[in-house]
Amino acid sequence: MKRTFVLLILLAGAAAMPAHADPTGQIAVAVSAPASAACDAPFEVSGTVTVAGAAGLPRQTVRVTVDGTGLGYGSTDVDGSYVVTLAAIAPGEHVIGADIYAGLPLETEAPTTTILVTGDCEQP
Repeated sequence: MKRTFVLLILLAGAAAMPAHADPTGQIAVAVSAPASAACDAPFEVSGTVTVAGAAGLPRQTVRVTVDGTGLGYGSTDVDGSYVVTLAAIAPGEHVIGADIYAGLPLETEAPTTTILVTGDCEQP
């Protein structure tokens, strides 16, 4: 019987590291966000992680990105669904994405969506 072990090394600043490829090519991450939000209000990003377009993948860490930067993390439930609440972000149009994350993002089929943040808010 052949055994394969995988060692994941967590590095500070891993967001700048390249993604690991999904060796099966069958894991997909769906992402959904409201079309618009106020700059002074948090908002939810949700979706599912599936294998081969069918079964949900439970207990996965999902990283939600805004304009390519990881801003929130969550876990999938038993059917592969996740919901992550993000803090208010600066006004403008932003690209929202999500990926499976284990120290480094797993390169998957991960479509993005956009959100238009409106208002006159000062960001820290």
